[in-house]
This record gives sequence, C-alpha cells and structure tokens, in this order.
Amino acid sequence: MKIIYALAALFLLSLPSCEQEIVNNPNEVFDDFWTFVDENYIFMEDKNINWDSVYRVYQPLAAQSSSEQQLFDVCSNALLELKDGHSSLQSEFANSPIYDYREGYDIHFSFDVVESSYLSSPSERNGSLYYSKIGSVGYVYFERMNRYGSFNNIVSQMIDEGITGLIIDLRDNGGGDSNPAPKKLSEYLNERTLLGSYI
Repeated sequence: MKIIYALAALFLLSLPSCEQEIVNNPNEVFDDFWTFVDENYIFMEDKNINWDSVYRVYQPLAAQSSSEQQLFDVCSNALLELKDGHSSLQSEFANSPIYDYREGYDIHFSFDVVESSYLSSPSERNGSLYYSKIGSVGYVYFERMNRYGSFNNIVSQMIDEGITGLIIDLRDNGGGDSNPAPKKLSEYLNERTLLGSYI
C-alpha cells in the first residue's frame, strides 16, 4: 500500500528577471517597475495582494527620491509587500533585501526533536535529505527541494524493507527547485492526490 503524508509544503516560483534601460525620471522608473510586477507576478490574486494600494503608498515616495539609492530602496520596499522570498531587485550598487518567509511566524520545527523523539533509529543523510523510519513508516526530511534521484533510491530501499507508509517532511524547507516534485511523487500514488498548494 502506498501512502504519503505531506506534513507541509511550500512551493514558490520566482519572478522573471527584468533588464530595462535606466531613465532619470523617478516617476517613470517606479511606474515601469510597478507595471512589470503587476503584469508578471502570478500570485497577486492567490495571495490577495492589492498591488494598486502598494502603488498609492510607494509612488509618492518614489517621486520624492533624490538619488538612485533612495529610489532603489523605495522599489525594494514595495517588492517586499509581495512577501515572496524569490523576488528581489539588483543594481550595480545594491541588492534588495530578500523577504524572510518566516517573518511573523513562530517556527515550531526542529529536526533534532524529530530525530530524538520520533525516529526509530538515527537518521542517515544524503545531501540535503535526512531519512529514517518511525516504526514501519518511512520518513524523509527535505532540507531543500533537490536531490530527487537520491529520494527515489531512498524510497525504493525503504519499500524493499517493507515500509507501510511514507512521511515526506517539508517543514522549514529552504526552497529550491520544486518543479520535479509532482512527477516524482506521482510514482508512489495510486490515485489523484493534492500534493500541496501555494501560500
């Protein structure tokens, strides 16, 4: 029997990069920036972001900018309103701060607690994957979204050892490439299953 318990999932997509000619008018630069994000960021509706209200807050600040650094900071702060750790700005003189997705949340996860309190034996590690068993159930912790080939090998070995279920733990995951995940996980499912959602 193939069973997968997804404890938590966070799949993020990155905002496409944008290289455009620099203009000296702060209003034009901000308007170009705002329009680019408005037309290309795909999670506005899902995350209930009112990008128009972001414009109303930050456009007057952009208009008052007297240096490239000030304008860059205004655009960076506007971008942080997306609350997306995969969206950032870069210039010749600065990189914008990256949104910390943990901000405002108490993180109640410690792999050390999982290992000492729940796992039947000490975990083994393969790159960013930690794995062991909880009784007859396989347990794989993805520290980052990668190492899918290793994941298949680990799960195949666990199946050969007779696991009755599988826990894939994505809590406190540092990100990475989640695109191969649905195909890889479908190999272990017998029916159509919701594997996660964007937040």
